[in-house]
Amino acid sequence: MSPEITGKLDILYVITKSNWGGAQKYVYDCATYANARHTVGVALGGDGILKERLTDAGIPVFPINAFQRDISLGKEFASAWELFKLFRTTRPSVVHLNSSKAGGLGALVAHLAGVPNVVFTSHGLTFEEDRVWWQKLLITFLTWLTFMLSNKVIFVSAANHRAASKMPLIGPRAELIRIGVAQTKQLSRITARKKLEEKTLMPHPERGTLWIGTIAELHPNKGLSYLIEGIRELRAIHGNIVCVIIGNDGGLRETLETQIIDAGLTAHVFLTGTIPDAATYLSAFDIFTLTSLKEGLPIALLEAGNAALPCVGSAIPGIQEVITDMESGIVVQAKRPKEIAGALALLIEDKDRREAYGKALHERVTREFSIDRMLTETDNLYQSLI
Repeated sequence: MSPEITGKLDILYVITKSNWGGAQKYVYDCATYANARHTVGVALGGDGILKERLTDAGIPVFPINAFQRDISLGKEFASAWELFKLFRTTRPSVVHLNSSKAGGLGALVAHLAGVPNVVFTSHGLTFEEDRVWWQKLLITFLTWLTFMLSNKVIFVSAANHRAASKMPLIGPRAELIRIGVAQTKQLSRITARKKLEEKTLMPHPERGTLWIGTIAELHPNKGLSYLIEGIRELRAIHGNIVCVIIGNDGGLRETLETQIIDAGLTAHVFLTGTIPDAATYLSAFDIFTLTSLKEGLPIALLEAGNAALPCVGSAIPGIQEVITDMESGIVVQAKRPKEIAGALALLIEDKDRREAYGKALHERVTREFSIDRMLTETDNLYQSLI
């Protein structure tokens, strides 16, 4: 049920899904910070963790019942009508859109509803995904159109900002405000591991077992099938390991479970499902991985840096913006299980290297990716529009 609207909003955030991924955490951080300075609300789909936490923080939440990730013409019209009514009722000075679906649809509807200022945060360029040529061409055009319908477009990574700024007429609208994260209080290693063992029904690992982990939605973009294959390769060299994948179901859980069984890894690779405050469990891991095929600027990797974990990540722009190869982590070519296994083996065999890389990444994340900087720069952008 929508909250009672008692007056005009300064900022209305819009996001498609209310689970707890990187984009949702970004909306939560921005909305709770702005709530002390402006009148804000959040429109979203679903009844996930984001909705619960916004409600607990006293921020009005407006359900968009027809929102869903997949394309459906009927649902798109229904979502557009719900957004139009909400925009006309709340009369926001700024609509801040997040995610491709909310961005494209929301930007168009905001103009039709007479919203004076539209901000879109691009959490990654969808046309960079591995698709057939005509789909890439269509998505590129729709992305450009979304940018053109926005007064300002926030890019969370320098690589995305550079790429988008080359698109016709987009340069003056493009703003680089890199993602920032707060320091997360970690569970003790013993507690974190015990809780993960309970959640996954993992047999208690023998003494000296090395823990590899990641936080990632079970979605094709995260490249988890390549990580699992890499673990299979690694097992031929190092048997005393476990790999824990923390993340909500992005449609691949059954596929990944089958892969784990077929690879004979049921005693070594574990899927936890959704865990609120997943970053507090990073203390359980000796090594963090992010073998994605596409990223904007991954919050999970920044959180791993805050936890001073050595990391193995794909050689894609969003990850390379955080990890310097062989200095604060190791980057490998995407979709290369043998390279993943080799990088993990190098870290397993060299504890000093693990500690040095973890320390270097922690220093970089603390220095360059603070949440205070991100929130201040975002609020300055609002002030320039309002």
